[in-house]
Amino acid sequence: MGTSEQRTAPPTSGSAVVAFILSLLGLLQVLPLLGTIAGLLLGYSARSDIRASHGKLGGEGLAQAAIIIGWIGVALYILSICLAILAFAGLISLPMGVGACAQLGNLQ
Repeated sequence: MGTSEQRTAPPTSGSAVVAFILSLLGLLQVLPLLGTIAGLLLGYSARSDIRASHGKLGGEGLAQAAIIIGWIGVALYILSICLAILAFAGLISLPMGVGACAQLGNLQ
């Protein structure tokens, strides 16, 4: 009988899990801007805590995913605002957009 060490994975950071969920909810427009920004901030904080724990905390991948998803959400949010401004200014036309809504109002 030899002695065998059984290694267990370090516990996953709760902050990393919450950051991932918030970023995902932000991307899915359940918590549009709030979830995205909270997920980003918490993701950076969780990643910092995990790195400072020197292996005692896990979940760096979740924290990194939260950060990536958060930045994707911010980019999509900014893009949608730019498109809305351009559409409102009449510089681009949206298929079935504002014109279709105006036509619906004229139906009798």
